[in-house]
Amino acid sequence: MKIIKIFLILIIIVTLGVGAYYGANMYMENRALKEVNKIIEQEHLEGLVDYEGVEANVFSRSITLKKVKFALQNKITSQDVGIMEFDKVILNGDWNKNYTLKLKDIKLINLNPQSPKELMNKKILKADCADFDIEKSGKIMTKFDGSIRNIRIDRRLFLLKEQDKEKIKLFNTVMKVNNPINIVMSMMANPSKKTLNIKKYKIDFVNNFGISYKMYVKNIDIIGLDMVAKQLQKNKNSFMVIANAMSKVMQIKPVMFELEFINNGMLDRVLEYQAKQAHMTKDKFIEEELKKVERNPVYGLYKPVKNLLTSKSKKLKITIRNKDMLSVGDLMSSSKNISDLMDRLYIEFSN
Repeated sequence: MKIIKIFLILIIIVTLGVGAYYGANMYMENRALKEVNKIIEQEHLEGLVDYEGVEANVFSRSITLKKVKFALQNKITSQDVGIMEFDKVILNGDWNKNYTLKLKDIKLINLNPQSPKELMNKKILKADCADFDIEKSGKIMTKFDGSIRNIRIDRRLFLLKEQDKEKIKLFNTVMKVNNPINIVMSMMANPSKKTLNIKKYKIDFVNNFGISYKMYVKNIDIIGLDMVAKQLQKNKNSFMVIANAMSKVMQIKPVMFELEFINNGMLDRVLEYQAKQAHMTKDKFIEEELKKVERNPVYGLYKPVKNLLTSKSKKLKITIRNKDMLSVGDLMSSSKNISDLMDRLYIEFSN
C-alpha cells in the first residue's frame, strides 16, 4: 500500500508539473502575441507583416513566429515589389535591448512589375537560415553580428535582360550560379564617442569569388543620423531634413577602409575564356594584360595584380587611410579631381 501511495503522489506531482508547464506556456504565448503586435506597431510595419501562429517557450523565453510573410515596398510608390517568406522567426531576448534573431527557410517572391514577366510571382532567392545577435543602447544599435547561409539566386535574374550572346556565353562559362552564397557581418557603434567600426562584411560566393570589407569612421553623429532617418521616413521630400542629413554626413571623418577580393576559381575561368577568345595561351594573355597594368600610373598596383593573375596569391587587397584625418566635407572641398583626392589619402595595394 505504501508503494501505491508513493506512486500516486508521483503521478500527481508529474501531472501538476506538466499542467503548470503548459499553463505557463499558454500565458507566455498570449504575452508573446501582444509583444509581437507591439513590435510591429513600434517599427511601423502594420499591413506589411503577416504570420500564421505564435509559440512561446517558458524555459528558453523565446518567441517563435510561424509562416511569416513580409511585404517589400517601393518607398516612393508604396507598391509591393516582393514578399519575404520565413518558415520560422525565432526571437530570444528583449527587442528593445539585447536579443538574438533566427530566420529559417527564407524565400523571396518577386512582385516587381519592372522585372521580366518570366520572373513575376516566382521565387528568385532562397536561403537556409540567418542568425543575428544585436545589442542596443536606448533605441540605437551598438552591436550587430550576423550571418546568412546557403543563399541561392535564380540564374534567370542575370540573363533575362541580357541580349549580347557573347556576354551570355561568358557568363555561363565562368560563373557557377547554382553554387551557394554565404554572408558574414560584424559591426560595433559607440554613440557617445561617435565612432562606427564595421569589423567585417564578407560575401563568399562558393567556387566563384569572395569580397570582404572593413571600415572605421569617427565623428559620426549616430543619434542625430538615426533621428534624421526617421524624419525622412515621414517626409521623404523635406529639403530641410535632407540638408540636415547631408550636413551630418559631411562631418564624418573616415579613418580606414579596406576592400579585399578573393579568387575562389572564377578569375581563373575568366582568364582561360578570354585567352581562348584572343587565340592565345593563358600565360601569353596574362603577360599582355600585365603590360597594361604596368603602364597604369597608380603606385604599387603592378606586383599585387601580377601575384593574383599568376596564382601566386588568391587575394588582392586595397587599404585606404585618411592620413590627415579630414572630414568628408574637407576631402571634397579641397580636392579638385580624383588625383587630388588620392594625394590626400594613403592607398596601399597588397595580397
